[in-house]
Amino acid sequence: MESSGLRSEQNYIKFAQQVGDILYEGQTPYNIPSFFTELSRGLGGVEVSSIDMKKIVDSITVVFNAKVAEEKKRDGGGKNKGK
Repeated sequence: MESSGLRSEQNYIKFAQQVGDILYEGQTPYNIPSFFTELSRGLGGVEVSSIDMKKIVDSITVVFNAKVAEEKKRDGGGKNKGK
């Protein structure tokens, strides 16, 4: 999709899904933090309000919390397991 096709919220959602499909099927998941770090650096240079940035941070926090809970469950409940 070309940037000229990004005119609506639905276009952005579809584009994000396409990028995600490509990104998450890759063989080098250790590069994902680098990708998002570089992507987020660009937010300061575009017209994104602090409220919209907070929405982005909140959505990532939800995914983070779910991942932490999943890892704790998988690992048997957390730090106190060996005590």
